[in-house]
Amino acid sequence: MSESLVDALKKLLEENIFLKNEGKGMKMEIDVMKTNEERMLNEMMEMRIHMGGMHNSMLRIVSHLASPLPPPAAPFDDASALIIEEESEETYE
Repeated sequence: MSESLVDALKKLLEENIFLKNEGKGMKMEIDVMKTNEERMLNEMMEMRIHMGGMHNSMLRIVSHLASPLPPPAAPFDDASALIIEEESEETYE
């Protein structure tokens, strides 16, 4: 009985040590994941700042392009040209 009890205790102790080591490994993996997540968040924030700057530049360009233009010149029509020609002919005669 005592040998089987000793064997059972050894087995439990080995499992406990294995689980503790596994736990340390998992903790290290979680730490690595946290640092990777922090690095990714930092990169995303840098990209967001960069894109925000680009967005502001684009807004300036678009607002400059969207500024009101002077009214278009009146289209040339033949009737007004004829009137001008007729008036100019009368003054020369």
